[in-house]
Amino acid sequence: MQIIDETLIRMEDLQKRLNEVSLYLTPFDCEQATLELKNLQTQFQTKREELLPTGKFKFSRNRVKKAATTPSAPETNSRNEVHDHSCHISSSLSKFGDRFSLVNLENVRDLVLPKSGCTDTIGESNSVYLAQLNQCTVHIRDVCGNLIARNLCKCHVYTYPVAGSVWIENCHQCDFVVASRQLRIHQTTDCRLGLHMGSRPIIENSTGLQVAPYGLQYAALQTDLARAGLSADINLWREVEDFSHPNKRLTTGSPNWSILAEAEWDSLKPDESSLSSTP
Repeated sequence: MQIIDETLIRMEDLQKRLNEVSLYLTPFDCEQATLELKNLQTQFQTKREELLPTGKFKFSRNRVKKAATTPSAPETNSRNEVHDHSCHISSSLSKFGDRFSLVNLENVRDLVLPKSGCTDTIGESNSVYLAQLNQCTVHIRDVCGNLIARNLCKCHVYTYPVAGSVWIENCHQCDFVVASRQLRIHQTTDCRLGLHMGSRPIIENSTGLQVAPYGLQYAALQTDLARAGLSADINLWREVEDFSHPNKRLTTGSPNWSILAEAEWDSLKPDESSLSSTP
């Protein structure tokens, strides 16, 4: 039946859209959306079985697939796919790989992406993933698509402009110097941030955050800002929205963040010697 095929397509599209926006959702919101989608899937399957109780009719989409695959391929593969997705960053949104990931390192200074010996640039189509780093210094020396930082402690992260979003989660006593269109910080404490923002930074369930302007300076900065879709003249670094505060739409009054004293802004800059090479 055509209506069943159309509904299946719409359900798959909903799953795809959830995967794409999961980066910007809190774990709670993401879980709620996942549960609601699963409920819709259950209702859809129940109604389909009522309409096609004998299994005589099959989805036209699946008939095409079976013609192109082995006869044993189960009809319900495309429908059950949605149950295998987690609410973490999906491969459709971000391309992660060893080239642009740093995971489970301790006491390592001057980590650089792209990595030494890597001839590839990162570029807007790839994302950088940092996780489980302790007392490390990271330099991201190319424009990237997105940046995800999870479970960092006492680290320093310096990034060239990010064309998409930056997600910081469960990080503590770190410095982040980032330029991006969007920034979301969750469950993070006692961090300093040097920011160049195309939209208001959002924090949630975080405390002890201090913000300052983006401090990186290098020859291609203006070009890289343009590559990332950022204006050199617009920077909303101090317009922080605290989603844990009752007046979350106000950018003042939250006890969870403050502006770093201007006398300390330069302390967010990396050593000039560490920026002497080009990406």
